[in-house]
Amino acid sequence: MRPFSFIGIFCEDVRDEVGGTHTVVGILPDNLNIGALPGMIAKLAIYIRIQVDKDYNPKVLKARMKIPGGIAFEIADLADLIRPTKEQAESSNMPFVGLVAKAIISPLQISQIGRIEAIVDVDGTEYICGVLNLIQPEANARASNASAPPA
Repeated sequence: MRPFSFIGIFCEDVRDEVGGTHTVVGILPDNLNIGALPGMIAKLAIYIRIQVDKDYNPKVLKARMKIPGGIAFEIADLADLIRPTKEQAESSNMPFVGLVAKAIISPLQISQIGRIEAIVDVDGTEYICGVLNLIQPEANARASNASAPPA
């Protein structure tokens, strides 16, 4: 079993609350209709919850998001947070270190359909922790293809 786990949730907003909590607003479905291309998502947020075994010491721990077409956005570099968070986990008698990475992009231009992926890099190995599949209704897809220049 891996000494870490994570989950990414795509949503409309992530709000920081008093007392260190977060509110995740408008969790998106697995498939999101973007309409005609080029398109836009007015506001897209990602909330990634990461748990690392307190006896595991990754040298690299990063979160990023990749959109169709290969464009990537770095969300967070969390390696420097492991040690202080590990101390908190040990003092609370927790078996793991808990970390959160979050980002809000507004607006997000979409040039092609495909998958938006939330990725966590642990010591050079990438793990997909969330996927948002961008789709078009059939009528929009035909219209986008009809206006595209021949290949």
